[in-house]
Amino acid sequence: MSYKSLVEGLTIDDPKADRKNSICFDRYHAGEKAVYLDHLPHDKYIPYAAVKRVWCQASQYNGIGACGKGFPVFLVCVEYDNGLGETKLQKYMFEFREPAERMTDFVKAHCNNLNVYYDD
Repeated sequence: MSYKSLVEGLTIDDPKADRKNSICFDRYHAGEKAVYLDHLPHDKYIPYAAVKRVWCQASQYNGIGACGKGFPVFLVCVEYDNGLGETKLQKYMFEFREPAERMTDFVKAHCNNLNVYYDD
């Protein structure tokens, strides 16, 4: 399996090993050097060096064809520089608050000069 950085010109050494040793937060993974998005046929990642901001927020999910109020979810939002001077946002959706907050804290611990906050 190949790994592709979402940041132009910024890669990490041996993303396969980093992904293999990563911690799983529900279905998402975060390693020592990057946070991962599982997309077949290539796994993509955001190197921590490009992350500007990370936060956890409460939200709602309305499934396709669903009517009425959506069910509550929690989003881990990772804002990063894509290497082309643009700021991008990647969202990770969780059913429960605890794993979302654990992932937010893990990413925070592995990034330098990062703004982290929780939004209810």
